[in-house]
Parts: sequence; structure tokens; C-alpha cells
Amino acid sequence: MRRMAIYLMQFAMIVAALTVIPAAFSPSDTDTPYLSALSDLTLTSALAAPACNKKTCDFSNPDRARCVHNPGTKCASQGQRCVTNAC
Repeated sequence: MRRMAIYLMQFAMIVAALTVIPAAFSPSDTDTPYLSALSDLTLTSALAAPACNKKTCDFSNPDRARCVHNPGTKCASQGQRCVTNAC
């Protein structure tokens, strides 16, 4: 019975240590709105994804690609190069 109590205390100490360790490594600058609600549960900060500009590539002009409104996508264009990604 005494051996079981020792094992139980060791287990409790390990659980307590694993609970305290993430708090010791959490980011100290938590004033930003871009931290995830779960960021304090991890060892590194979880930042929100970059904003979606809600645009897609339009190739109607053969000389120059441009970004036009389209919800759910992100457009990045530079001259004739244009890339559309899902958000």
C-alpha cells in the first residue's frame, strides 16, 4: 500500500511539472490581438494567419494581371505574375 502511495505522489509531481512548464515558456507580450486562444497551452506562440485580401487574379488584360474582388481567396500580383491562394 505504501509503494502505491509513492507511485501516486510521483505521478502527481510529474503532472504538476508538465502543467507549469508551458506557463514558464509562454510569450510575455500578450497585448497583440493576433495570438490564438490556445497559444498559452503551447511552448511557442501561435499567431493568427495573415489577413485574406478577398481577391483573385484576373488575366483579362494580356499585358498585366490584376487582382479583383473574390471572397475566400488571396491574390498577390506583380506585373504579369499573379498567384491566387485559398484563405
